[in-house]
Amino acid sequence: CTVYDLLDASRHEVEVIKCESCPARFEQFAGPDLGSLGLYNSNNHRILTHRLLNGFSSSFTRIATPFSAYVEVRAREYSESRSPIPFMSVEVFMNCWFGFVRLQHNAHAFACALCGPDPKVIIADGISAGFDLKNVRASLRPPTVVDD
Repeated sequence: CTVYDLLDASRHEVEVIKCESCPARFEQFAGPDLGSLGLYNSNNHRILTHRLLNGFSSSFTRIATPFSAYVEVRAREYSESRSPIPFMSVEVFMNCWFGFVRLQHNAHAFACALCGPDPKVIIADGISAGFDLKNVRASLRPPTVVDD
């Protein structure tokens, strides 16, 4: 597998076991949960450090950095540090990041200092609150929807 960090990537081996629930023709394998080591196992072939993924989250939520810009910066850093493995594409990074954030439990990560975690009114600029169309799921709803 390839482990991606902020400045470079390196190849490692990861132990997997055959998934007993999957049909044999698919040959799916279950890999380790590396979260306690600060690593996100995307697909047993790509492992990303939490530092790398959280770095994008910070840039995205604070200065509205798009995926393409973050990936370009990482690619330049990889080149400058002479990484033996180039950084991944925008599409691959997006898929990894969305997989990572689906595992996060940030119920009150953006609480207002004055109003607390549940303000009566939320104003969003649509930049960091937006989702790419291919990542839309049935559970994703606009903040203007009122549940009964």
